[in-house]
Amino acid sequence: MAFIKIVEGNAAFKYEGYALTLALFIVKTLESLSERQWYFKTRLIGLQVRSLVSAAIYQKQLRLSNSVKMAHSPGEMVNYVIVDAYRIGEFPYWFHQMWTTSLQLCLSLLIV
Repeated sequence: MAFIKIVEGNAAFKYEGYALTLALFIVKTLESLSERQWYFKTRLIGLQVRSLVSAAIYQKQLRLSNSVKMAHSPGEMVNYVIVDAYRIGEFPYWFHQMWTTSLQLCLSLLIV
């Protein structure tokens, strides 16, 4: 709205357009840096969770009886470790992605 007023010639002071542009640049830079840091932290937590789950599954595999080992192929066991642990490790990122996207959408609609 402020940019529209400036384009129409209703600026409050001489360099209001430059000030708004600079303020927008600073705010978007801070947003980008904080968002990247947030994504990094959630990915780091996911990696730690994935490592813990993988270690727990491997420990469980060491205690399996021979009859259970015969029932499942080595490929299935590796699949449990790799795919399932990966999905569990990705949960923190996607969980926060869902609520932050919803929040951004609501704030955008509120601004409009």
